[in-house]
Amino acid sequence: MRIFYFILVSSLLFACTSSKQVKRTASPSATEFDANFFEHPNEKSSVFGRYFFPQGDLRALVIYVDFEEEFLDPKVHDDLKYWPIGEDFPMHNEKSIIQKNQSLIWGYQDYAQFKNHDANANKNLDNLSAFFYEMSNQKFRFYFETLKHPETQKAISIKIDPTKVTSSSAGRNELNRLVFEKIRSIYPSDYDWSRFDSRKNSPNYQGINQSDFVKENEYADHQLDFVILLFRNSPHWKPHPNGSKNGVQWRKAIMGTGANEVIGNKNGTPIKVSHEGIRVFNTHRNLHHELEIILHEISHAMLSLPHYNGANKAEGNYFFYPYGWGMMDTYARTISIANAWERWYAGWTEITHDVQANKNFDSTYLLKDYLRKNESMRIKLPHQDNEYLWIEYRKNKHPFYGRGRKNKDRYGEKIEQNQLGVFAFTEKVASSRTQVFSTNSQGTNGIKTLYGKGNFDYVFDDFYLRHYAWNNWALNLTNQGKNAYGGQNEAMLFRHDFNENNKIDQPTGNNGAGSKYIDGHNVYEINQEIVRGHYLPNAPIKKSKISAFTNPPITNFQAMNWEKNQLAPVILHSLSIEFSKDKNNDLLLSVNYKDGIIEDDFRMTGPIILPAGEVIQLKKNNTLQMNKSKTVNRYRAVDGDFIEPTNFTVEAEGKLILNENSTWLIQENTSVNLTDGSFFEMHENAKIIVENAKLIVGEVQLSIHPTAKVIIDQVAFSAEEFFRIKNE
Repeated sequence: MRIFYFILVSSLLFACTSSKQVKRTASPSATEFDANFFEHPNEKSSVFGRYFFPQGDLRALVIYVDFEEEFLDPKVHDDLKYWPIGEDFPMHNEKSIIQKNQSLIWGYQDYAQFKNHDANANKNLDNLSAFFYEMSNQKFRFYFETLKHPETQKAISIKIDPTKVTSSSAGRNELNRLVFEKIRSIYPSDYDWSRFDSRKNSPNYQGINQSDFVKENEYADHQLDFVILLFRNSPHWKPHPNGSKNGVQWRKAIMGTGANEVIGNKNGTPIKVSHEGIRVFNTHRNLHHELEIILHEISHAMLSLPHYNGANKAEGNYFFYPYGWGMMDTYARTISIANAWERWYAGWTEITHDVQANKNFDSTYLLKDYLRKNESMRIKLPHQDNEYLWIEYRKNKHPFYGRGRKNKDRYGEKIEQNQLGVFAFTEKVASSRTQVFSTNSQGTNGIKTLYGKGNFDYVFDDFYLRHYAWNNWALNLTNQGKNAYGGQNEAMLFRHDFNENNKIDQPTGNNGAGSKYIDGHNVYEINQEIVRGHYLPNAPIKKSKISAFTNPPITNFQAMNWEKNQLAPVILHSLSIEFSKDKNNDLLLSVNYKDGIIEDDFRMTGPIILPAGEVIQLKKNNTLQMNKSKTVNRYRAVDGDFIEPTNFTVEAEGKLILNENSTWLIQENTSVNLTDGSFFEMHENAKIIVENAKLIVGEVQLSIHPTAKVIIDQVAFSAEEFFRIKNE
């Protein structure tokens, strides 16, 4: 096997106030790429990236754009708290985001800033360069440099005439034209842009070569590597500065510059801005929300990451919108971190323990801190193609275990964050780095948090105008009890027919709902107590064991068949994971694929299948309850009801065991089907109680203790007699 090593010579910008040309100089320390990424250079892989290779040095040109002040009406257009009229750049903590050295507060401009990077500094939460450096295990130095005037080297923004821009989506490209026309009028045609062109663009997952990267003061392909356009604009301006009384129809942000503009010239060859970059059309919120949007679009460009964790309210094939953590819309509001799947898929880390069902039946593993030691674990879900449980252990505090804002409420009370412990999620996006795809074509809503507090039947109460919620309407729910398989927890959008039209509105699409209405709201209160579920206040798993029979449970993704109005079933399995600590407080995980024991009283609702080959046992003295959920599980009402009764099937070669003194309670129109070829055992004094429900028995392989009983609507039978009658 041939292994290829490449060295990327880094570049940085030194301040130059006396010359029109700014030279770049090689960084003192070059970056050596991980050789494993080049074992198969002709095979597509996510580690090579889409628009850019997410390792080494990359310098983005950041362009802030405002409309010329003569077209701005202070009564209408000065409502942006963080970017008031008259300021060239947005503000953070009442100061410009441009520092005295003319660098951005939210990005590194010079190699020295990486060299002096302090991993423990809380200010890292204000800085995307620090984010990528930490998340990539210091493999990726992403520079962000704003435009500098060619004479003074002072940071400048670009101001354009809005009357030359239409209100339709076509206006976005007209913005590009005006921006680069203005830049060409400011910069000499032979201005040296080479520091923004150190690599060839768009590897498109195909692999990279040493020739793709150039030394200082050279152009790689005469196209700038990455350009970020940030516009001072608001969708609420009516009239808009362009004169439109109804405002403009531009999305909040878009991956890609949408440009094919010339920015300069080198010896007769035009220097271009192509598609590699992003545009943010509503740059008007606080710094951390802006960084969240920028990170979101960069992640599309870097890896074609789909929408998940509630991003864009994109539901894909699934009914619920679970929140989580990662590079899709969680930087400001939940946890400012890349999740374990993202870091692995980008090639920044390797999986410490990759556990497969057919290889690891009962083993114990050691897991150290997720960020400090770059460790993670992936466990294959039984009976599922390409579905995995990921585990992160946050042992020691780290700035990126927190979030940059929303740390206190309006009363000054602290809001829970920077939590430590065991964090887990299931993933169905891409199980291999060779599975690459275009944006919004695969994996939408394909990350589901195992929320530590668990799943419950939450029922709509009402909305209340709350001062602590900044005078917004806060949703309150009532807790009707545990429902592990119901799928609803406080860290999700709550699904309900709020507009009372007999359907739970969800505009299907991988790109999200946009401005379209959906029946879903954040959970602020439960039983009149503040929870703020969208901040993930109870995310760590506190239990010493998780399985398919705990709350939260380890369950498969349940696709919604929108045409049939039917939710896919939970597929039961025997996988369990037990947690303990070693003497160093590192995490020990015992993974057992042959457990299958329901150890405590447990409730099941919805569609459920016990598949062939599985043996599930109800521990002695415990109760298994199957009844109707109080959580919606279909999106169109049937006879006014959004909840389908529970349906449980034991497939052929599947086995269910009721141990000594255990009780199986079947209620509320639940249908149970022990199919032909399945196995069923009832041990001493085990009971089945059926109340207004169905128990269908095929040609089942039975083992029934003489003391076992079946009670049908308060009429008792010996279990032996009942199953003899059923089989006659």
